[in-house]
Amino acid sequence: YVVRDIPQDLAEIAQSYREKLVESVVEHDESLTEKYLSGEEITNDELIEGLRKITVSMKGTPILCGAAFKIKESNFF
Repeated sequence: YVVRDIPQDLAEIAQSYREKLVESVVEHDESLTEKYLSGEEITNDELIEGLRKITVSMKGTPILCGAAFKIKESNFF
């Protein structure tokens, strides 16, 4: 795969969805809530750890999108 920047025409939408994700995650973690309310930036590592805690505690289930090239490794579904 290729890692590249989000196209300029989609950057605002991506930022909006990231903010929604951050708001959802900080609702379940008191230390992140305090950090968020004080105006500090939530790092990607903190976001991932928060999502992990939510998933392990069965308070939420992340939904991921993806695609397979030539149906490799996806034919078991």
